[in-house]
Amino acid sequence: MAMRNSIKTRRKAKDGFTFGIIYFCAFFTVAALIAIVGYILINGLGGINWEFLSALYKPGLGQEGIWPMIVSTLMLIGLTVIIATPIGILSAIYLSEYAKKGALLELIRFATESLSGIPSIIYGLFGYAFFVVVCGLKLSIRSGALTLSIMVLPIIIRTTEEALLAIPQSYREGSLALGAGKLTTILRVVLPSAIGGILTSVILSIGRMVGETAALDLSPTLVRPLE
Repeated sequence: MAMRNSIKTRRKAKDGFTFGIIYFCAFFTVAALIAIVGYILINGLGGINWEFLSALYKPGLGQEGIWPMIVSTLMLIGLTVIIATPIGILSAIYLSEYAKKGALLELIRFATESLSGIPSIIYGLFGYAFFVVVCGLKLSIRSGALTLSIMVLPIIIRTTEEALLAIPQSYREGSLALGAGKLTTILRVVLPSAIGGILTSVILSIGRMVGETAALDLSPTLVRPLE
């Protein structure tokens, strides 16, 4: 009895120590975030006004607005989502629902994981060499969106695939038992059940797009209607 109490005491001590470290790390992370955001707001709010948000960026002429950057970012995000989201979701559906387990499937997953680890500068060089030079799209929103689409596809594919694989197999079996076909089961049962994971993949991809648009070097002259 005494030994059991001793073991329980030691377990509680270890658990308490572990939870203490977890809470400390969480508190430190939140505190660092609040400090960074607070510093930016305190030092930056005074310089934000309508003229700064709506003016063109012409530092030589005394105009230093961010309107071209806002428009470029929104256009890039919208076009990239339109291009990458359907391709990524359909690829994830194929990998999780149609592809047979084997070497080919593992190779595709390995390639997808490898693509997600490539530095953004490599995507930028590829996009410039292929879309701008070879395809003749020049330095435009289209070439930037196509480059970003390739960059975020691994995020959409892997996150969506994990969301689809998390749906219980009993959902599919129940739908098939009621007479629904495989495609109907995927469209009416699997995808609605995995909508949360799919939205997460899109949000994560948008986060990376916003963080990587500066690498595309979109100058104010590129803010024009898509050709």
